[in-house]
Amino acid sequence: MSLLIQIKLILFSFVFGIFFNIFLNINCKFIYSYNKLLKIISSLLFVLINVLLYFIILNKINNGIFHIYSIFIIFLTYILIERLKKH
Repeated sequence: MSLLIQIKLILFSFVFGIFFNIFLNINCKFIYSYNKLLKIISSLLFVLINVLLYFIILNKINNGIFHIYSIFIIFLTYILIERLKKH
């Protein structure tokens, strides 16, 4: 894999981590509701949309080749955004 593709993958994973954080905060409002059906549907849609979106764009960037550091970058971005929100 070329260096340019790896940089694109890292930048995409960083932006996706921000998107994931925002979308998770929205989904938490539904998860903590009292309606069990709403909890199940929102959790299922949250997982499906995020996984499908990530792998569709990953397929466009580098033909769907998955690297562990992309998940690591998403996780670090999520933690960074959470810490920035606390300050």
